[in-house]
Amino acid sequence: MRKSQVQQVFIYLMVILVVGALLLVGYRSIINILDRGEEVELVRLKSDLLRDLSRTTSHGSVRDVEYRSNYISSVCFANNDEGGAHDLAATDIIGTELSLDDHNNIFLFDDNILIDALRFDNLYAGQNITCAESSVGSISFVMLGHRGEVVISVDE
Repeated sequence: MRKSQVQQVFIYLMVILVVGALLLVGYRSIINILDRGEEVELVRLKSDLLRDLSRTTSHGSVRDVEYRSNYISSVCFANNDEGGAHDLAATDIIGTELSLDDHNNIFLFDDNILIDALRFDNLYAGQNITCAESSVGSISFVMLGHRGEVVISVDE
C-alpha cells in the first residue's frame, strides 16, 4: 500500500467521524427544540385560558373560544363548590385531583394523561365536571359571564 492511499483512508475515516458527530449533535438539538416548543405551547394555552376566563366574569358577557394545541386532547372543568359531591365517574384522575387540598378546577389532558391543573376561583362547569374534547387540533367551548362567575358550556 502506498503512503498516499494510507493518508486517503485516514481522511475518509476522519470525514465519517466528523459527519457522524454533526448528525448526533443535530439530532439532539432538533429533539430539544421540539420539547421546548411543546412547553411554550402549553404555557401559552394556560395563560390564554386564564386571561379569557378573567375577561368573561362580567354579567352577560359571552366568549366563544377556540384554543389550538397539538399536545392537549381535552380540557376539563370542575365546579368550585367546596366539599360538594363531584361526578367522580367522569375520570378517576379528576376525582383524585379534586380530593387534594390545592383546589384546582381546570385540568389539561393528553390522551387521558393529566398534563397540568389550574385554578380559577369563579368557575361553574354546568355539571360537576365538564370536558371539552379536541377536534382536529383545536378545543372550543363557550364561556358565559353570570353574576361574577364564568359558566362553561360545551357543545356535545
